[in-house]
Amino acid sequence: MRHPAFDIVARCALSDHGGQGLRFRHRMTGADIVAVLNDEPEKVFSVTFPTLPEDDTGVAHVLEHMVFRGSLRFPLSRPFSALLQASLQTCLNASTGPDRTTYHAASLNHADFGNLATVIMDAVLHPLLRDDHFAQEAWHPVGDEGTRLSGVVLTEMRGH
Repeated sequence: MRHPAFDIVARCALSDHGGQGLRFRHRMTGADIVAVLNDEPEKVFSVTFPTLPEDDTGVAHVLEHMVFRGSLRFPLSRPFSALLQASLQTCLNASTGPDRTTYHAASLNHADFGNLATVIMDAVLHPLLRDDHFAQEAWHPVGDEGTRLSGVVLTEMRGH
């Protein structure tokens, strides 16, 4: 049966994973979607975007953090912190590499998995990007006459 929004681009057996791999293309946006169908009880979801920075200021990493600070449908200041406490998730995180940012989640519970995917997709497609959140997450001067730098992302980057 043909789906109105997606075309199947490829399918293959994944013998190492005891399942089948499917690759779809979203007709309107050209987005690639990959699904692995198998008998594993854990359901895993991720969405990845190319984030090719022009410099090493950490702008993609700041945006990763901003996405976790609320969205149009979930305008809480920290919806992902709430999910970490109330969800049955086995994984909920994001990572920014040199050329891409990935948001990922996993759960053994089907309903919880659907909720996680809904929250993540709204966050990445409709982030609030509030100035006060940016001021906390991004690098910014502090102290007398701005002699030191601070910010959540800067602190995290120093730790790595």
